[in-house]
Amino acid sequence: MRSIAPWKPLASWRGKNAYTREAFEEDRQGILTYYQNHGFPEARIGSARVAQSNEPSRRWLPWPHESELSGLSVSIPVEAGPFYRFESIAATDALQQAAKERGRNPAISSEREQGGAFSQQEIDKLRRLWIARVQSRTSELHSAKSHSVEVMRTFNPENHTARVAFDLSDSPPYVVQRIELFGLHKFSDRYVRRRILLREGRPINERALEAGLLRLARTGYFKPIRKEDIRVQLDDANHTANVSIHLEEIGQQRASLAGGTGQFGSTIGVVYTVFDLLNREELLSARLDGGPESLQILLGLAKEGIFGTRASLAFSVFNNVIRPRFARSAQGPFFSSHSEGINVPWTYPLTNTDSLGFNFTLSRTTTEYLLASPSDVSGVTLGDVRSKTSSRSLGLGWVRDTGSERALFGNSASGGWLGGGENMVRSSAEYGRIFRDQVFVPAGAWAFRTTFSGAGSYRGAMPFYARLFSGDELVRGLRPGELGPYAATARIAANGATTYSASPSGANLVGAGSAEYRFPLAGGTEAAAFFDLGCGLLLPRWLGPTKPILLGATNGVLHGSSGIELRWTVPGVQVPVRAYYAVNVLRVNRFFSLSDNSLFHAHNRFSAFGWGLGTLF
Repeated sequence: MRSIAPWKPLASWRGKNAYTREAFEEDRQGILTYYQNHGFPEARIGSARVAQSNEPSRRWLPWPHESELSGLSVSIPVEAGPFYRFESIAATDALQQAAKERGRNPAISSEREQGGAFSQQEIDKLRRLWIARVQSRTSELHSAKSHSVEVMRTFNPENHTARVAFDLSDSPPYVVQRIELFGLHKFSDRYVRRRILLREGRPINERALEAGLLRLARTGYFKPIRKEDIRVQLDDANHTANVSIHLEEIGQQRASLAGGTGQFGSTIGVVYTVFDLLNREELLSARLDGGPESLQILLGLAKEGIFGTRASLAFSVFNNVIRPRFARSAQGPFFSSHSEGINVPWTYPLTNTDSLGFNFTLSRTTTEYLLASPSDVSGVTLGDVRSKTSSRSLGLGWVRDTGSERALFGNSASGGWLGGGENMVRSSAEYGRIFRDQVFVPAGAWAFRTTFSGAGSYRGAMPFYARLFSGDELVRGLRPGELGPYAATARIAANGATTYSASPSGANLVGAGSAEYRFPLAGGTEAAAFFDLGCGLLLPRWLGPTKPILLGATNGVLHGSSGIELRWTVPGVQVPVRAYYAVNVLRVNRFFSLSDNSLFHAHNRFSAFGWGLGTLF
């Protein structure tokens, strides 16, 4: 029960200790659904019985005394009925043949083995999977030849078992006669209909309706859409359907918190967005985001459905400042990078899960080195106190996100015929997937991620700020820059003597992988046991003419850590807060002899506590 829950924190402030008929009806449907999904298909939930109650209570102010606390006592009668188990779950030959004709694998295995508890949720999920296999793909959703799937349930009252069979429906498809939208005040009817794939005059398609409502919910301007908000009235005589959808708007203006894991630690920011201010369905946004070592200011304008297509076009102006501090650097923040420019991304959704994007960025970066420490920076001489670099880059990216699976590939190039002083190629790829646990904990899940990043110069020197100073965003427990090699640097002291030290040199090729087992805890908290593995290399041939003096034994070292992480998503803000404890099971821990016969101890921490904002994957 979620609506009437006086035992929850701050129940009186959140209105959860008050009885209303609407709140009870919502809870009654939730209770009935729970019984039907846990082996009780014949469960019945009666009306609530409400009575006044007086409970003794002891108060201490202004003096200890006994008093009575008046309130309501609510009892809900439940008739569960007999407990049923699945005897068999099968599909007819006609249904399997229809799936083969569509070129899809007809074999669908249920998560619940034979003998498991009856679950209506499991039946509905399998029916949607079969519909996805026999119906047309997204580009053909409006075809009148789309098939439907019906479910046949047979209950045996003697041994309390249920047989479920999926079959291809012989009845003609229902045609959508009318779609009605309720609750719109600030948003236009056209804005909502363009995002719902279901159309009037076309066969009704549950998959298209779910995909459209999910796409609408992702905009963030509407409250979550529940099953009770959707009503479908079927006319069996004419085989038509009327669909009504009730929406609750959040508003056209919104301020929210944002956070994530950047190259130099976690960041937190504020985002303010205004939608449809110019009556062109445009999105204006302003973002201020930063951390201990970075700051980003961004102003953006985005428009969906550009030129009458499904594509979206955006324009943003940004200003970034980075002052990294490395724990093993003798001078602390030995350089400061300031970037400003414009970014124009164009995105086109290929399917409901795949999107293709192009990106053009025009920027100018100013890098300053402290006068006391330019000799400590590998590849930087005394004359390189300040450098300015202009960049014009063009990128191509592909993203696939199904909710449980995410794949990303991006490639960009700067310089050459584009112009500018930066001539580089950057590539990145990431793949992640989540599997529900079917063995140990039903609510648990396995999560895997692998990522790759590379950058190199094909003409001229690679800017120092373009190197990858990866740390705990890939392997938890590492400091920024430790997922890469160290470089020996020389420094002239005040007495004229030359001293040598070592500092992180960054990397231009980084690969990492993570495996987690996630399980929910009370109060919206989630725990995860993780194992991270990563490696960073600095390939001198990719740097151009300026090459640092690397400590070879630290280049390409495999790092690994294992530990546990706790996550809590802040209500309303929806920003996850992470705290972890990691043990570096594979780490660097050795001494190096430098040119002046001094020793440098390169070592990672054996264990570390850390925290961050946003999810890693």
